[in-house]
Amino acid sequence: MGPRACAGPSCGAPANWRRANVAIAVTDQARDRMGEVRRACARLGFEIAGALPEIGVLLGSVDLGNLSGLRRVPGVLAVELERPVREQRL
Repeated sequence: MGPRACAGPSCGAPANWRRANVAIAVTDQARDRMGEVRRACARLGFEIAGALPEIGVLLGSVDLGNLSGLRRVPGVLAVELERPVREQRL
């Protein structure tokens, strides 16, 4: 299944069709200012769902078009997309 040519309400797709759940890893040096990193990410449309400050991770969702912007935020080490987990039966 490839990408759709049209996305968004004008094409009949839900408004959140292009949003993805992400985990943002914050650098060790920026952990003491995770709030600042979170606010910078929020300016790019990141909606926080949770945080794990002990390990420097922010969880939430963002429009797919803003992924590269999140990766350029000072203090962000990596941005990982949520991927489906396949359950393997033994």
